[in-house]
Amino acid sequence: MWTSSCASLPARAGRKPFRFDTAVHKDLTERLPHINKALHRQTRRVLDVNKAERHLRGGIATMRKFQHLDGKK
Repeated sequence: MWTSSCASLPARAGRKPFRFDTAVHKDLTERLPHINKALHRQTRRVLDVNKAERHLRGGIATMRKFQHLDGKK
């Protein structure tokens, strides 16, 4: 069910193919282990990578914002 194309998506973007409710994180972290342990392990790895990298994406976005405001490209 979990494909590599979804592995690089943020949790909210990844919910569309599976029709998750709005409490995506709760579903993935608390309910999924009771439903499918193997899928939960895969999902947990993706969420952990996303959490580890999000500060980098935020820094890049800020850098691009200020480069754009300064007229640099």
